[in-house]
Amino acid sequence: MFASDIVRYALGTMRRRKLRTTLTSLGVTMAIAVIVALLSITQGLQTSVENELSGLGTDTLTVAAKDGSSLLINDTAKIEGLKHVSVAVPLVQRTGYLKEGNTTVRVSIVGMDLEKYREAYSEAFVAERGSIPSDASNDVVIIGARVYDPGDNGTVQFPLGSSAKVLKQESYGKEVGDLYYSGNVTGVLNTMGSLSVGVLSDSSIYIPIEQAESFYGTDQCSLIIVKLQDDSQAARDQVAAAISEQFGGKVTVSASGFIHNVVTKVFSTLDLFLVGVAIITVLIAGVGIMNTMTVSLIERTREIGTLKSLGLKDGKVLGIFLCEACIVGLIGGLAGTGLGFALASVISSFLNDSALLSWSGLGVYGNIVITPELSVATAAVTVAFGVIVSVLFSLYPAWRASRMSPMVALRHE
Repeated sequence: MFASDIVRYALGTMRRRKLRTTLTSLGVTMAIAVIVALLSITQGLQTSVENELSGLGTDTLTVAAKDGSSLLINDTAKIEGLKHVSVAVPLVQRTGYLKEGNTTVRVSIVGMDLEKYREAYSEAFVAERGSIPSDASNDVVIIGARVYDPGDNGTVQFPLGSSAKVLKQESYGKEVGDLYYSGNVTGVLNTMGSLSVGVLSDSSIYIPIEQAESFYGTDQCSLIIVKLQDDSQAARDQVAAAISEQFGGKVTVSASGFIHNVVTKVFSTLDLFLVGVAIITVLIAGVGIMNTMTVSLIERTREIGTLKSLGLKDGKVLGIFLCEACIVGLIGGLAGTGLGFALASVISSFLNDSALLSWSGLGVYGNIVITPELSVATAAVTVAFGVIVSVLFSLYPAWRASRMSPMVALRHE
């Protein structure tokens, strides 16, 4: 009996036992589906977070006042005098409205030194349309992508060059006195996506710090962004300690590099979790395969006796059973890979529509959007994994079948 004969015989046997073959393949399918779903979601989540944090440099610190204390705009002078500090940028952040004609949009209004902030976040604070002037006058307004085109479909609300009114939160419907001022839209930022970094957001507008200070009548700021001269851990630790000492411990200093480290540790933990889940699901599927193959062996005892009495060698009998296991694993692996990715898409869609993936803190906030990812290489590995699992857990029943005595097998009732 040639290898091709073994394959044909195994396929014929599986066709005659369709229900048992289907149930055995289903065990492999479900195990592979669970693994693929978790892999796709985790990889998609990791890619999403890394993409969203790509504009967050490792050479910046965020300084925020602790409860009961405050930061002043002029406090940046103290920070810029410290060693390893390149620039310090105060941010005044409020909620308000932007209005042009009959269109009024609720926005986050951020006052900042536009040139210094561009130095701190050179990769993220970039105009997709128009420009961010280096010598900005007080009537300059830079807007986020969602403020410009909320549907991302070409329906522009605030065209470049338009004169829009910046309104305080309490000024809605009252556009009088010092509750609003008119500004010229000179630039639209690149799309930030669902995750906002360092107060950069698609739903925010940005005005010069002098205008914010005058408009809100305050010398206090919400945050101070500190750009370092290098991104070494030693420099970050030294500057963070110096700032904390400078303000008597009344501020919180967060390093953007810390966020990257947290993300890395989280996904390392997820990888270990996936390994554990994979082991458990493989064991469950494997036990089911072994049980099914053992029952099949008992049912086919007389068939095995007949084959061996006709001169079929032990190795050929072993090959028939292992060939069946390979086919079952291949079917289960292919079906499981497809089902797992479909399941990952459904779960991701649910998570994206919910608030379960919102993230706030350390100057990073927003909702993370997951797009499941499954490379061709990963799919091939999972299918191969299904075949290997099926063969491994079929070895013992197949070995028993190959070692069976023809005379004993033929007497089996």
